[in-house]
Amino acid sequence: MIVLLQDDIIWEFDFINIEILSNKYEISTFRANEQPPFANIIIFNYKFKNSMEYVKKNKPHVVLFMSDERGGYASVTEYARHTHLFIYCYNHDYTYLDNSVQMPLGYVAGFLKGKSIFDIEQKPISEREIIIAFIGDSSKNDRPLMIKKMKELTSERGLNSEIIETVNSWKLDKQKITPEDIFTTYSNSIFVPIGRGYYSLDCFRIYEAIAAGAIPIIVGPKSEIDISFEFNGHSLPALYFDSWDAAKTECGQLLDEPAKLQKIQDELILWFKSRITEIRTLVTRAIDETPMKVSVKRGKKLGGAEYNIAIFDVMLIIILLLYYVCYRLWDSTCHDFIDRVSCRYYRHAEQIWR
Repeated sequence: MIVLLQDDIIWEFDFINIEILSNKYEISTFRANEQPPFANIIIFNYKFKNSMEYVKKNKPHVVLFMSDERGGYASVTEYARHTHLFIYCYNHDYTYLDNSVQMPLGYVAGFLKGKSIFDIEQKPISEREIIIAFIGDSSKNDRPLMIKKMKELTSERGLNSEIIETVNSWKLDKQKITPEDIFTTYSNSIFVPIGRGYYSLDCFRIYEAIAAGAIPIIVGPKSEIDISFEFNGHSLPALYFDSWDAAKTECGQLLDEPAKLQKIQDELILWFKSRITEIRTLVTRAIDETPMKVSVKRGKKLGGAEYNIAIFDVMLIIILLLYYVCYRLWDSTCHDFIDRVSCRYYRHAEQIWR
């Protein structure tokens, strides 16, 4: 089994290797400016300029595309026409083929110290000491207002919050706050507010919060939320609001309902594990499936009328051969029988064509 990973996709390595691929395969890397050899599974982002040419030529079993945060590139759905399984992260208002599945962004490498989310025991809501935690850049988009309202929520109730405003590097060896430390904070927190990044509402912080057992608070337009977190009909069960004022009010009310908060935490963890399990299963099926060789478009199957017509074509050939043999060797009674059968299949085929 050959698995190739673009060499600058380091941030998501643990999530892909441990959760999606179950630590089953040896992963090799390639540079985005190179033309890599054939792979059963290939993982890349927008920097791989010849990606479409590669996928069309090599037809890997699984294509995992890690880009398209901004949207506007509906052409990425074309990858699915040349692979058994197309996995993507950012969902947009595109027309995806049936063999396409949205994958949660996951968590930064080192966040779970090399463990799987299935091996982590999340602390119950009642045992958590921090009400709201946020670690990251507080200057982007609506985040200043987010921080203000979340601080108001905790200060008005005399509760603990941990807001660490820092700009972490995308280079793992230059993190001001390590992924392990972020996990420690989130695993002792009830809420993690999710402000918009440069473009999208979707971000790693959402899934890092869930893996740590915290509840993400997401604020944005309903239309965007419905698309971004759709996950092939399995919508992310986070807390959604149309304003940070509404988030402040309703999260404050939820603090008085610990049983409801515990139910939300349970649903989020189950959701995350279920999505991972689903994608693991799809990857296994994609690898085990034998590529179809009867069609130019890989994976295309005859269906409906096409399939019936193909059967009748075969039947017609058989009947004509019998017809010839019977006229040569049999009596007139048999001739009449074959005539009736032939006419029946002709009429049936004609109805299908129409």
